[in-house]
Amino acid sequence: MISIEAARDGFVIFVNGERSLVHSRRSPCIEIGKAEQSLKRVRGSLCARRKRSSWLPLRDFSVVENSEERTTIDFAGQIRMSFCRENELLRLSFSRYDPSINLFRLNFQAYPDEFIYGAGERRSRLDLKGRRIPLWVEETGALREGISGKLAAEFGASARSAHGLSFPLPVFVSSRHYWCAARTTAFTVLDFTRRGTSTIEAWEVPKEIVMGRRGDAAAVAADIVSILGRQPPLPPWCHDGAWYGVELGGSAAGLKDRVESALAAGVKIGAVLGQGMLVKGKTASMRRPLWDSPEGDSFTEGLRVETERWRARGIRFIGYADPWLDPAGALFAEAKARDFLVKNQEGGACLLPWSGGHVAVVDLTGPKAAAWLSQIMVKDLARTGACGWMADSGGRLPADAVLASREDARLCHNRWTRLFAEVCASALAAAGHRADGLFAMRSGWIGLASILPSAWSGGRIESFDREEGLPSVIPAALSLGLCGIGSWHTEVGGSRLPHHGRRQRECLERWMEIAAFSPIFRFHENRRPEGGALAPSPLETASLDALARMTEIFAALKPYHAAVAEEYLHEGLPALRHPWVQYGDDIELHTRDYQYLYGRDLLVAPTVEAGKSVTEVYLPRDEWVHLWSSRLFKGGLVTVESPLGCPAVFYRALSSFAPLFDSIRRTSRRQ
Repeated sequence: MISIEAARDGFVIFVNGERSLVHSRRSPCIEIGKAEQSLKRVRGSLCARRKRSSWLPLRDFSVVENSEERTTIDFAGQIRMSFCRENELLRLSFSRYDPSINLFRLNFQAYPDEFIYGAGERRSRLDLKGRRIPLWVEETGALREGISGKLAAEFGASARSAHGLSFPLPVFVSSRHYWCAARTTAFTVLDFTRRGTSTIEAWEVPKEIVMGRRGDAAAVAADIVSILGRQPPLPPWCHDGAWYGVELGGSAAGLKDRVESALAAGVKIGAVLGQGMLVKGKTASMRRPLWDSPEGDSFTEGLRVETERWRARGIRFIGYADPWLDPAGALFAEAKARDFLVKNQEGGACLLPWSGGHVAVVDLTGPKAAAWLSQIMVKDLARTGACGWMADSGGRLPADAVLASREDARLCHNRWTRLFAEVCASALAAAGHRADGLFAMRSGWIGLASILPSAWSGGRIESFDREEGLPSVIPAALSLGLCGIGSWHTEVGGSRLPHHGRRQRECLERWMEIAAFSPIFRFHENRRPEGGALAPSPLETASLDALARMTEIFAALKPYHAAVAEEYLHEGLPALRHPWVQYGDDIELHTRDYQYLYGRDLLVAPTVEAGKSVTEVYLPRDEWVHLWSSRLFKGGLVTVESPLGCPAVFYRALSSFAPLFDSIRRTSRRQ
């Protein structure tokens, strides 16, 4: 229920009986402003800066409409805020403001004792209370094509926290069972530094701000999904085994041999993931889709034969895609001739430096250019026998680009991920893979969920580093889940090796343990320098045995994977969820950043430190069975042994899947 009441020199908007938006002359709820925004390249990075900004707190107001259906408030003739009484949702929209306004703040009621979660992908501490979080899509490892450390400092955040968020979202959730989301494409900041106020700050007036309150945490999670979009279901084959990633190159026969070796070792494979052709640049190699690689046509001839053989054995093939073109390739010449490329300020093709070379970007704001790229993807599906792609590099539109739509690239940058996803979804549908195909992205923004089958956490280093390595994937999964992303997965081992270039057995196998108890098990070869080139880094025998064991466990959980996916589709609860979602009254759970629920019935506490074989776990108040020993626990702090291959996993004693979980203990191969 939504209501508004007069207060001393102001008003209060209540949602479900709770104060949500409070305005007074002393503490106005809205501030607007103007600033000059400049762009400057420094060492290849594009720095966006605000200069001579000025803020205007809007203290005076008048209610110009207040009916049972709608309320509109005018703030000093500068802007109007309206909301409709829609069940338990507060939907705020804004009108009648100067279009030159490019700064906006809205202040919400907050509470000193609450915990705040969300903001999309997070790499460290989940609780955001006391922090300012700048939101701008930046794929880790990319050039900083967006904001600079100086801009981050301007908003009160460190440069490290401002960069490297592939999937930020202007969404937050409170432990007091309310949530808020801003529909904007601009650079945004979520500010929780004040004890009694939470602030949304954007470089434009948002199209809409939505707030909801529910009775418990599960209802909050479901609410967000119903409003922001529900992801399409994954094809059932995703749960048959690992997505076994291989570096394309050499010959299709060599690719076949690597896959067959893994199968012979007992690795369960649901799909072979071709991670793109490595094209040699001036100083390094960069990954390119087959359709834009010099060796693509010749390699594809043998690849199609292998994909047909794999499919006959129940194994799919997944390719690699991005919206970039090699300036030395034929597709670039065609795109340039047809005016399908993003332009720079001088009117030429916008070329981005990458891995010792340059790439051009297809202009997805042009309908003809987007359709052209989609047709290329459809042909690639037919030529290779693939049923989808890892859709990479969706978050690297330069903020100073010139677009066919004539919109400001600074306001299109975050939305670019949605445009790329629409091209991928269109290609899958045109190729007849709507039901059995998929694509996954590591970058995203609000509005993407409804067409994105899966997100993944990219750019990690194979290490135990808290912000760059294995531990960081757990906060990423939990924070995205609290923002409505239901299907998520991690790249086992990360996408980058440590500086010494050698795989770390312990870290790699701990990563496998997380993947085994998640919706998708994705493993790939990592690359190492060899003779001046990049070659696949083979697994040690022990790690190959571990991969076989954990993929066997993953495949055995297929009925449970399907049930968790159904729960998301029907109830809106994410697959990997913060335990607070199910046990909202247990305050101790708010301090546990590195354990998660997979579905309703499995609690996983991965080992995230080197050299540890014993794990301390906090179990919510319930009856839990330790997966590997069948010991029964009734909640609270417990300590269990967790050697390699046996992570700290518990299942609810009353789960209907208890016989399945117990069979895994009895039948999974030993290390």
